[in-house]
Amino acid sequence: MVGFEYKPSDYIADANSEYFITLSSMSKPSDWQCTLIGGPNGAVYNPSEGNEPNWFHRKMQELILGFKWKKVK
Repeated sequence: MVGFEYKPSDYIADANSEYFITLSSMSKPSDWQCTLIGGPNGAVYNPSEGNEPNWFHRKMQELILGFKWKKVK
């Protein structure tokens, strides 16, 4: 059996890590917002521009899951 040595420094992400996200790598948000849970303080999903669902998917999410989509400027 091969031994394994745990090093906490191996699992700490830094700025050079592939998992580090910068604001410059994020895409522009869409005009569409989806209220997932609750009222004004609930969870809101805002997809990136070009990745928003079409009319049919928005309507089905509203009817089946109760998600409300609205267009904001």
